[in-house]
Amino acid sequence: MSSVLLLLVLGASASGPAPQAETKWGSLWASAQVSTGAEWDTNAKRAVAGDLQNVFLGASRPTESVHDGLMRLLLDAQTNLQIGKSHQIYGGYVLGAKRFFEQATEDLLTHNLTLGSQHRLGDRVDLGLSGWFKASRIRAQLRDYNLGLASTQLGIRLVKGLRLDLGADVRSFRFYNESRFDYWGAQAFLHATYAPTPGLSLFARGTIAHRRYRGNALVQGLSTVDPNAPPLLLFCEDPAFEASQGIQCTPAGQRRDNEGQINLGLRFRKGSVLVRGGYLLRLQRSNGDFENINRHRVYGNLTWALPWWRLTSNVMATLQINDGVSVTDTKFLAEDDENQNSLRIQLRRPVSDIVDIELNYGLFANQFSTAGVSFLRQTISVGVRAHLEGTQAL
Repeated sequence: MSSVLLLLVLGASASGPAPQAETKWGSLWASAQVSTGAEWDTNAKRAVAGDLQNVFLGASRPTESVHDGLMRLLLDAQTNLQIGKSHQIYGGYVLGAKRFFEQATEDLLTHNLTLGSQHRLGDRVDLGLSGWFKASRIRAQLRDYNLGLASTQLGIRLVKGLRLDLGADVRSFRFYNESRFDYWGAQAFLHATYAPTPGLSLFARGTIAHRRYRGNALVQGLSTVDPNAPPLLLFCEDPAFEASQGIQCTPAGQRRDNEGQINLGLRFRKGSVLVRGGYLLRLQRSNGDFENINRHRVYGNLTWALPWWRLTSNVMATLQINDGVSVTDTKFLAEDDENQNSLRIQLRRPVSDIVDIELNYGLFANQFSTAGVSFLRQTISVGVRAHLEGTQAL
């Protein structure tokens, strides 16, 4: 969702159960890291290019890119409690902040809270429970949102190297600038992992999801005053009122989306080289005529240690091609980094056992979107990261 997640992916902290030392009844593992640095953002206001009024009447987005510098801060704390050999409880909290030099309206503060547990029910079966909550706020309040979910997962080790996971979750989204986009939903998934060798693992995942929105689905409205006027997109909550404004429309009712997903991927490690990648297909169908879209996404991640200057390099790239229409993508496309084409490059060098320096570059775009508008943003940053971790036998 945001560029802060890049640091989470590349950081040394763990987001779930970690290896534990064997003791009488358990052990406690914890890690903490703090990152700070300066960044240059070529599109500080997340502006989009195009005629938004012809795409979606309510899509209030700036259309002129503004460059600005900023300072950023990331605090990340993770912990894992091992209870005997069969139970683990883990949690984490991440605080991210941005302070722009001139565009103060874009100052950002995000919170991420995770809590979960893992339980062995036998030699081949385990159960996982988890919850996650994110709150994102900017000073202008135009892109403020909350996202939370609660999930459960049952894992079964079928044969050596082959694992099957079945799970479900319930999630809720709150978008403060437009309450009609608020939704709650549920999804279920089946995930298979196969590791034929210690360095290689393959996975396949199928997901079905349903989302129930607070507002109506968008429909097309026609002018009854000017037959040559272009059609408008609106929610048509009160057809009589719209008629009094010279617009004819037929409501579609509250928006309901169904989505199917197929995700195929691999992970390969050899020495200091780590390769991850895959393909994600998302098929979205809605009761609204302007939210039916197929999303094809190819992604890859390459990490390796360079043979000079103790450098570690990380490159992540994604390419998304859309087939169909999702008009409300316009509302979110400048915020949702994970739903765009992107290229991220990081160089990291340790200066001590606990301190690293980092150089990051990011490019985000939606040139293959069908929303009728385009988005381009580049960032470059330099910073320092301090990290600690340890295990205490209990």
